[in-house]
Amino acid sequence: MFPEALTLLPSCFTTWQTLSGAEIARNLGGSVINEAVLGLLKAGWSREEITVQHLEIALQAEIMESADSSFGSSRLVKENLIDFFVPFLPLEYHHVRLCVRDAFLSQDLPYTEAALDEIAQMMTYVPEEERLFSSQGCKSISQRINLFLPGDSMVVNPVTIN
Repeated sequence: MFPEALTLLPSCFTTWQTLSGAEIARNLGGSVINEAVLGLLKAGWSREEITVQHLEIALQAEIMESADSSFGSSRLVKENLIDFFVPFLPLEYHHVRLCVRDAFLSQDLPYTEAALDEIAQMMTYVPEEERLFSSQGCKSISQRINLFLPGDSMVVNPVTIN
């Protein structure tokens, strides 16, 4: 989102009462969320046990303190116009496989389990030591399935660069 757009949003709230702060704030604080989730997983928590309360303080602090970011210095934050931050947990390998499967299904394309694995393995995972979370979301997958379309005589074996 363009930084200038953030300054325009507060004036729209009277007209757009249903404007979702989560939609505005998407992709913010990802590294803080990843660190918090990784810490909880290492401490023995399961993903299903992690709640918004485990993440919201660190996420709010990161966004509020990031005055150098357009969002952190916007009127939305400075004037406390956001009631709630919605953290999204990072995608793990099995979630990426589901994204790959859904990309095939959305285009009515057949797929194999091997193709799901190969495409999921093409993604970059972080942190480097654990390679636990995808650094990209599901949106980046649809372009990758073109490499595995059935009937193509040429099979491409891409090189993963991390």
